[in-house]
Amino acid sequence: MIVMMTFFLFQLYEHHLDIRQMQVGSEFEMPHHGILQVHILGEISSAKHFEYDHLFVHYFFELPKGWSCETTKQLSGVTQTCSARQTGIANFSYLFELQLSFNLEVLQTETDVLLSWPQMFIKVLSSDSWTRCRTEGYGYVSLPPSPGLHTIVVSTWRPLSSNPTGEMRRFFIGGSPELEDIDFVGIPSNFQDSLLSKYGLHTITSGDVTVKFNIMHHSQALAGSDTVADGGRGDARVNRYSSFLLERLSAATLVSSVNAVLIAFKRARERMLKARDGLEA
Repeated sequence: MIVMMTFFLFQLYEHHLDIRQMQVGSEFEMPHHGILQVHILGEISSAKHFEYDHLFVHYFFELPKGWSCETTKQLSGVTQTCSARQTGIANFSYLFELQLSFNLEVLQTETDVLLSWPQMFIKVLSSDSWTRCRTEGYGYVSLPPSPGLHTIVVSTWRPLSSNPTGEMRRFFIGGSPELEDIDFVGIPSNFQDSLLSKYGLHTITSGDVTVKFNIMHHSQALAGSDTVADGGRGDARVNRYSSFLLERLSAATLVSSVNAVLIAFKRARERMLKARDGLEA
């Protein structure tokens, strides 16, 4: 009896192993030379501190120059509606999967162009039992440049009406001011000028959305296949190349921050000079 049970369990194990082999395959497919693949397993975890209940999130990814995605349906999605009435936190636990490709040749050809990581734009909405739909907040986050698990809290905001009538309409019949182009939350991809002015836009702080990214980088350029051939120097070369890649792709964020500081300093200096001229006069 024990022998028969052991044989049966062995057959069952082999059957499940064959099924897994058919699903996964026997070979790990490498990307083409000069291509960096970024595999993302993400989760829109929760949302809190929003004004109204029954929240849902609409999200989409914007790909800068050099990035591509074979399945465009993965670039956008909508979560289920979740109530936050009891705890004040809407727990979505909404999973999404994304596979992006970056052409490493752009690093060699576009030496004067700042390259950046894809951005995830978020729009939080609410809908009640009277089908009154309201925009609760906008936010965005850049894809983390390093592989691994990342938990990011995205702070949001929403446009505010310039008169009380708009807020009364929002309360009684729903509806609220919306952005014509959600790219305006960050920096639009088609923006060509040196300065993006958002002056005159009345906004109010909204809630927070927690997003988790589990990221894996896959590329022949990052593989240490030549480690043995060069006596162990392959790892150092791969680490240097990986560091160069991440630093180059992250340069846009750094330079934007530096430019923002320089612009603020220039404006402060101009105001100081005008004030000094007024005192001398």
